[in-house]
Amino acid sequence: MTWQRIQTLYLGIATALIAAMFFCRFATIIGPDGAEEFIRYYEKMPFLVLLIMLTSAHVAAIGCYKAFFLQARVCIIAGLLAIGFQIWLGIDFLRMKEEMVFNITGVFPVACAILDILAARAALIDEMTLSAVKSARKMKRKKKAGKQEFFLLQEEADNFMYSDFLNVSGIRDELNRICGKDHIKKVFAMRLLELLLADEIIEEIEVGGKLEKVPTEKGKQSGVKVIDKVSAKGYAYSLLMYPRSIQQMLVEKFVREMIDE
Repeated sequence: MTWQRIQTLYLGIATALIAAMFFCRFATIIGPDGAEEFIRYYEKMPFLVLLIMLTSAHVAAIGCYKAFFLQARVCIIAGLLAIGFQIWLGIDFLRMKEEMVFNITGVFPVACAILDILAARAALIDEMTLSAVKSARKMKRKKKAGKQEFFLLQEEADNFMYSDFLNVSGIRDELNRICGKDHIKKVFAMRLLELLLADEIIEEIEVGGKLEKVPTEKGKQSGVKVIDKVSAKGYAYSLLMYPRSIQQMLVEKFVREMIDE
């Protein structure tokens, strides 16, 4: 939200100070008979123009809360206007200090300039923080995109814990466990199924309008088993279990792929 940022608070206070000057007197002239005559800021055209410009600049700066760098630039412009206004008031004070009694509101512009500088600093800090976060995200995406396809070193392949039978998920998990390289993508079960389909260990047949994977004659001779199971919701399904020889074949394929590269 807008008001959760400290620069918006600074700008809000500065805007309030400038707005107050529209309704306050600039100075008081005391006549020879002791009569007082008030001079207000809006009665002097240059002061009125500067007040309008300052108010517009501060409102614009508050409105730029989503664009931190732009907000900082607008704050700097507002601060320069406020300093210019303060210099003008100071010159008037030096010229007419014997004739007029100046109001405390005459120091509001310098207070606004200080608040504008603080707001610009806070906006720039937010901009740098946002840029750093974006840069970190970009580097993370770049690092992720730069990962190589899954492969195994021979010493990693030797660490595979073979079982008498494993389903494709078990083989996948064991492959990912033994691969200790951070710059390598994980292997997915779909990749293993593609290899098994390509080697004609399994095939896809249509059953009840859906494709199911079943062992081929070659797969059956290699020892692939089909286990019928029932899910927790009562649905029947078949689970393919692959023997040690098929597990070893899949492991060796990834070692060979690495060597080919």
